[in-house]
Amino acid sequence: MLDYISILEKSIKSEKLIIHFEDFEKLKADFKSHFSEIEAGGGLVKNEKNEYLFIYRRGSWDLPKGKIEANETKKEATIREVMEETGMKKMTITQKLMVTRHTYRSNVGKRIIKKSHWYLIEAKKQALIPQQNEDIERAEWMTLERFFSKKREVYPNILEVLHTQDTQEIVSKVQIKIK
Repeated sequence: MLDYISILEKSIKSEKLIIHFEDFEKLKADFKSHFSEIEAGGGLVKNEKNEYLFIYRRGSWDLPKGKIEANETKKEATIREVMEETGMKKMTITQKLMVTRHTYRSNVGKRIIKKSHWYLIEAKKQALIPQQNEDIERAEWMTLERFFSKKREVYPNILEVLHTQDTQEIVSKVQIKIK
């Protein structure tokens, strides 16, 4: 299993690998044994002008999200992270959108699976203050049409969240450079 994980981590061409094995639960346990798991809360924030809140960090467009702290609910973590990363003040969670998972390496090389709980949040348009100590260079309101109007570096799981907002027609008109 570790060999397969290493192949995927090093490959720029492969984004999927299908493994056939007679015991799925054993395979899943073996895979997970090579990772630590972190749960996070994230928000797709929409304002009254049908604009969405995007952040730009480490060369990619993203949505605000972060680790759920001890004694904190998923929704509380989501609101706190959006506030910390963007300077937003007042907002309301309106619905749960989905859960995504992605893997990465920590700054000390530890493999992590991040399970992110995504919520749709409504808020009035307000000034944004990017959290620089989290490497957030920009926080910006954009319509989905504007966001998809040019090539942008964006992670596949973020596109999944955006697709919950009926973006198929918009996305089919443009090409996205997926990181």
